[in-house]
Formats: sequence, structure tokens, C-alpha cells
Amino acid sequence: MNYNFYSFKSLLFTIVFLLSFGAKAQMISSSNGSGSIILLRSDGKLFGWGENSYSVVANTGLNIIISPVEVSSATWKTVSVGTIHTLAIKEDGTLWAWGRNNNGQLGDNSTTDRSTPVQIGTDTDWKMVSASASGHSAAIKNNGSLYMWGWGSGYALGFGGDSNVLVPTRLGTDTWKDVSCGQFFTLAIKSNGTLWGWGFNNSNGRVNGTNVYTIEFPTQIGSFNDWAMVSAGALSHSAGIRTNGELYTWGNNSNGQLGTGAGTGLSPVTKVGTDQNWKTVSVGYWYTIALKTDGTIWAWGQSANGKLGLGTPLTDMPTPQKVGTGTDWKMVLAGADHSVALKNDGTVWTTGNDSRGQMGNGTSSMANISTFTQVGGVLPLTLIDFTASLKPNFVALAWRTAQESNTADFDVERRTDHSDWQKIATVNAAGFSKEVRKYTYNDYDISRSTYYYRLKMNDLDGSFAYSKMASSHFMEEQEVLAIYPNPATDKITVKGNISSYTIHNLEGKKVQEGEPGAGNQIRLEALASGLYLISLEVPGGVTRIKLQKN
Repeated sequence: MNYNFYSFKSLLFTIVFLLSFGAKAQMISSSNGSGSIILLRSDGKLFGWGENSYSVVANTGLNIIISPVEVSSATWKTVSVGTIHTLAIKEDGTLWAWGRNNNGQLGDNSTTDRSTPVQIGTDTDWKMVSASASGHSAAIKNNGSLYMWGWGSGYALGFGGDSNVLVPTRLGTDTWKDVSCGQFFTLAIKSNGTLWGWGFNNSNGRVNGTNVYTIEFPTQIGSFNDWAMVSAGALSHSAGIRTNGELYTWGNNSNGQLGTGAGTGLSPVTKVGTDQNWKTVSVGYWYTIALKTDGTIWAWGQSANGKLGLGTPLTDMPTPQKVGTGTDWKMVLAGADHSVALKNDGTVWTTGNDSRGQMGNGTSSMANISTFTQVGGVLPLTLIDFTASLKPNFVALAWRTAQESNTADFDVERRTDHSDWQKIATVNAAGFSKEVRKYTYNDYDISRSTYYYRLKMNDLDGSFAYSKMASSHFMEEQEVLAIYPNPATDKITVKGNISSYTIHNLEGKKVQEGEPGAGNQIRLEALASGLYLISLEVPGGVTRIKLQKN
């Protein structure tokens, strides 16, 4: 019989890491039709996480990315991630795309999917891009000319037909300043400040607030000529802000997503309240989230999955509700069932559903987060692990990084229940690396007590971030834990006292959890054959053991 033994006369703790951008995050892009998120740092680097079908985020070989990864080593100016494809512009003004290309949405004159960025044409004067929740694309050049391509279904391209277009093609001769691609429709603002829309209106008025089923060509929406921005939704509604700070919504209001009070069915373009300090707005699945000029976030509509960030209970909100008390928000975007926000200090926060890794905290589960929580993982430093073990007369600390950019050093900090945090050592970092790097430090100044360790991760530009606190303590008695058999077929038995267990696959996805059954047994019939990591909750900490299921 095969046993795996682990002694608890050692240091036990759990570590979760916070986001450190070093070079600050300056913008974010979130698909309002799925769970993909990409951010742009101030140094021009792209990092992303979440839903990764067709490598819409990055070429990792994984369908779900549970913590931020670098998209490419290039330097970028802006990015827009859709449901299955992504568009981006490099610092040199060239246009690039990657992901699904079944309807020509990448614009490279083919229908071949691309797992890495491919240049679209040779022009170097692109200004902004918008990737839709369906499969079409839009981009504006520096001279204001608007180009459309991809899936033409629903007249989403504005050319008067529903044929696919495989390369960026200019729409008319007018000039434009903003464009937003929804699901089979498009909204855009001309240089003169007028708002226009076209595509599949779906009888709910999401294009222009009327019940016209489809709109084949660009059609003006209302008569205002001072629109500042617009957001086209993935399903039911749209929103826009005028230069005077007034917010307007239109379309379906079944969940209060228009913010004008309870109601259902079609609604025309309508002002939301009387406030005139709205800065940005973003439309998701059946809800809306927006930012005011005072740095506060407001949300309304469907609250399922915690995507409004208002906490529990999850009650639909028919009018704008203030999210938290923060006044230092810079940007906020809606996803399908998640929201993502950027603070002035460059940290990124998420709320909502995590089934596709949208929270970026190193896990993916059906659990929801109902308030904005700082994204897990480390940027530009990717920390693989941070461990500690008790030796006869010291604590051995060790950590590994998968990549580093602008990293200066690590301050190792420690405290006890009776003292504050103190720096006990500084360990130099590699600085720039894409290889796995190993670091160690031995803490000899210990006694029989409870300790708390953390890393202060310093960048060359002077910025820094802390890992979350890691607790540790000595256990007076030695307890031996074992699981058997290992490899296993249909069940394992745990030898030792545990309260609960969690099983993750090697991609970090939680596949099973619970409490041991009769005889301290854990059933494994639901697991496919393969290698797993089982986490066992024990008094004072968590022990993790590799498990082979045959």
C-alpha cells in the first residue's frame, strides 16, 4: 500500500499574493460578452487573464487563465478584447489582431484563427479599436476615418448588407471620434458630436431606442451634437454620456439596467437622473456600471453573480447605486457577469463571477465575489510559489518567479502577535527575466512562537507591493498525515485529522471539495484520470499532496 506522509512539526501557512504593477496599469479592456480581461501598463506591456478560448487573451494553451500573464513582449498603445477575438494598436501605430477568425474579424484577409498577434495591413496611423461580443470589428484612424470588417450578420458593419468583410474597409467619408461594437450592432460618434447606430436592433431598441428590427446603414440617434462617449451592450441595451456630464441609456429595461427605475420592454434614449458629473459608462449583460468625475463608481441593473460590486444580498437595482466609499477610481468596465476597475494608483480590482478565472486571483470556481477585490497574481513579477519549512534552528523561506520586469529586490518582513512588521532581510532580484528564478532566505532569529511573513516586492521605478500576510506557528505535538492508496482509482482514505478537503487540477481549477465521509474516505469517481493536487485542512493550516487518479 502506497502512503504519502507529511509531518506537521513544521511551519504551516497559506499564501495569496496581491497585484503589483510596477509600471502602473493605465487602461483595461474587458469583454462584455465573456470573461476575458486585458490590461495595458504604462510601459506599453499587455497582461491578461480569464476566458481564453481561441487564445483570445494569450497563447498559453489553456482555455482559462486564472492569474495575469503577459500577452506579448511588444509595446502597445491601446487594446480591445472581444468575446473570441482581440484587436490592439502598437506604439508605432500599426494594427494587430489575434483569436478566432471564422468570420474574418481579425482582418487579415483570411478565416484562419491566430493564437498570437498578427499585423493587419501596413498602415501606421491607427488610433482606436473595438472588438465586438459577436464577431465584427471597428477601428478609427488618426484622421477620423472609420473602418469596419468581420461578421456582417445583422448589418453590423453598416455597409447595407450582411456579407462578411475580411479586411478593414472604410465606412463612408465622414470622420469619427468614438466607436463601440455591440453584439451584431455598432454605435459611433462623429467628429461633430452626433451619435449614430446601425445593425441588429432586436426589437428592444438597443441601437437607437426604437422598435425597428434592423438598421442597415448608419442612422443618427436623436439630435444632440455633444456626445462624448458611447457603450454598445452585448445583449439588451446601450448607454452614452454627453460633454455636459449627463448620462443617457436606451433599450431593454427588464432588470433595471437603464437606471431609470423599474420597467420592462423597449425604452427610448432617456436621461438617467439629473446628475451632470458622469465620466465613463460601460454596458454588460443586463446591467450598467459607470464612473463619476469625483472618482466614485455607480452600478445598477441585474445583480446576479455579484457583478455590481454592492455586496449581498444580490438584489437587482433599477437606479444607480454607489459602489463602496472609494473616490480614487480611474476606470471601470462591465463584462458578461463580472466587472473590472482601475484605481489611480494602478491597481486593478474585480467583482462578480469567477467561473472562467475573471477575478484573476489564481483560482476559477463557481463562487462569486460581490465586492471589488484586488486582483491576485503579480505584475510585472509573476510569483510561482512562496514556501517555508521549519529546520532544527531556523525557518527556511523559498520562492520562485516565472518572469520579472523592472524588479529591484525583495524585502522579507516578519512580525509576531506582539510586534509590528519589521524588515529582516533584502534579497536582490534578477531584474529582467523570463526564466524560472529561485530565491531563498533563512531566518535564524526564531523562538517557539507564532510568526507572520510577507514579501515587499520592489521595482526599479520605486513602486512596490506586498504579498498578503502568511501566518505560521510551531505545533507542540507531531501528527502524521497520509492518504492511501496513491495512485488511486475510485477512492482514497485519509490517515489523520482533517476538517475538509479541496482538489484542484494542474491548471489550478477546483474540481472537487467537501468533507471526508465514513472511514475518513474521499470518493474520486467523478475525477478523470490524471494528476491532481489535494489540499487538506488540518488544525493550524493546510497541507497539499499530489494525487494520481488512475
